[in-house]
Amino acid sequence: MQGTRVVVKWLKLPGQPEFLHVLDAETSTTSALPRRLKHRSPADVVAIHTSRTQHYPADVALYYGTASIPTGNLTTVTPLGRWRCNMPIGSTVEIRNLSAPGSALKNGVFSSQASIAKDSSASVSFLKDWPGG
Repeated sequence: MQGTRVVVKWLKLPGQPEFLHVLDAETSTTSALPRRLKHRSPADVVAIHTSRTQHYPADVALYYGTASIPTGNLTTVTPLGRWRCNMPIGSTVEIRNLSAPGSALKNGVFSSQASIAKDSSASVSFLKDWPGG
């Protein structure tokens, strides 16, 4: 089995504890999440979209990234992949927090605190003007 590609997913089913799902070439297993994995980084998984303007529709700026715990109104997103477009400093984006979709603090309209280069994998900080909005 050495060298076999493995997909690992953390599953959170309503009313159930978190599960670890492992899929390889021949088998699929689901088990309770091991204690050591329960203490993993608290980073959230996010998707980022450019904001819709009068002349341009909203588009995907980043499919997946991890976001730091917000400090005040500031959060830092590290891409899990590459940025899909160039954006100047102060660009307005919508962050969709896939780990906490109901959190007003972690979702909504943010502005970039640095310019973003297409195809880069640089971390970028985003500022939210209104924490609850």
